[in-house]
Amino acid sequence: DGQKFLSLQSNELDAHIKGKYQIMELPDAFKIFLSRYYPAYIKRPGYIVKDQDFSFEIKTKEADQYFQLIDKRLKGFDNSIITGNLKLKDNDLNVRAEVPSFSYDGKVFNNIMLESHGTLDSLATSVTVEDVAINDSLHLPNTILRISSSKDTSTVSIITSASKTISEASINARVLTLSNGVSVHFFPSSFILNDKKWQLEKDGEITFNNSRVSANEVKFMQGNQQITIA
Repeated sequence: DGQKFLSLQSNELDAHIKGKYQIMELPDAFKIFLSRYYPAYIKRPGYIVKDQDFSFEIKTKEADQYFQLIDKRLKGFDNSIITGNLKLKDNDLNVRAEVPSFSYDGKVFNNIMLESHGTLDSLATSVTVEDVAINDSLHLPNTILRISSSKDTSTVSIITSASKTISEASINARVLTLSNGVSVHFFPSSFILNDKKWQLEKDGEITFNNSRVSANEVKFMQGNQQITIA
């Protein structure tokens, strides 16, 4: 009935995809969705992609060295499970990932759970991380990241619980994706650092691009203390 099943086994991963799909058009099926959420980064295919309706599952084994081919600072992802489905006709995309551990540029993330749901207009993603190790002394346990993205604009919320240095943190911002970087506009946020609660005032903005970093009215306040970045 038009159903296909493709299976791959190797020392590095096991993967399969099942449903109605055209193999050569699989990457462009994902691009149709991602181009709606981040058009500055990902361009929509220049042709009509045939109807795709499939589910997939990927289980990694010893995949660490292959991720380093993408970026030498990226390590881990062994024994991870990624599942999901894509229904082009129904404008439905779902991805779920369980990753025991990975690191980027020395920062270690442990026990990551990702759930993402995409529609015609927006992508909603929730990520929980048991522990983020920035360095030996700074850890962010029980971190929750929520992102809602549409047309290059993402609303981001980051919540962490207690550690030795940071008792808690709640960071809220709007992130604008640019063709050569990102712009971060802060909403009211706060964090407790060494038993002192700092407030991050609203409407501060930081922009990162390929050639420069700029900041405008980024204010941190704690009692009579204030730090302004401009």
